[in-house]
Amino acid sequence: MNTRLATRPAPAPRDGRLVMIPLAAGLGSVPYARRRAVEVARCWGLADDDVEAVRLVVSELVGNAVRHTCECDGRDREERSGRSSPAIRLSMWTIDGLLVVQVGDDSPRPPMVGLGAQDDEHGRGLFLVAAEAEQVGYHRTPGGGKVVWAARAVCMGAVAAGCS
Repeated sequence: MNTRLATRPAPAPRDGRLVMIPLAAGLGSVPYARRRAVEVARCWGLADDDVEAVRLVVSELVGNAVRHTCECDGRDREERSGRSSPAIRLSMWTIDGLLVVQVGDDSPRPPMVGLGAQDDEHGRGLFLVAAEAEQVGYHRTPGGGKVVWAARAVCMGAVAAGCS
C-alpha cells in the first residue's frame, strides 16, 4: 500500500542556523550528504539519537532523489536539462526546537509512502523517515521538480544543556 505525502511547504528558517548542500545526481552523493549532515548535526550540538535520525532521514531522502532524478529517460542529466547545475539540493535548518531536513530534486514524480515487505529493497524509505519525524511533507517547485522535507523535534546544544 502506498500513500502520498501531504502537500505543504516546510516551516521556514528564521533563527540563523541554515546549511545548504548542493549535490550531483549520483550514487556518491548519498554517503557524502550523510557525512555532511551528521557533521552539521554534531556541530549544532544535537543529541546522539537526533544525529542518528538525521543520518537516516538524509540517507533516505537523498537516496530517493538520486534514484528518481536518474530514472528519467536514460539520457545524461546535462543532456536532458541543458544545464550542469546540481540536480539535488539538501538543506538543513532549525526553527522553534525543530530540525528541518529538506531535499529538492528535478523529478516531477510525487513522493509516496510505501509499506513494503520487510525483505523488499525499496519502498519503505519515506515510511522510515515519517517514523523519525513529527512532520513530513513536500511541495512542487516552479521548475517542475519537488522538495521533500521532514521536521523533527530536537534538543539543541544537548551536551552543554544536559538535556536528553
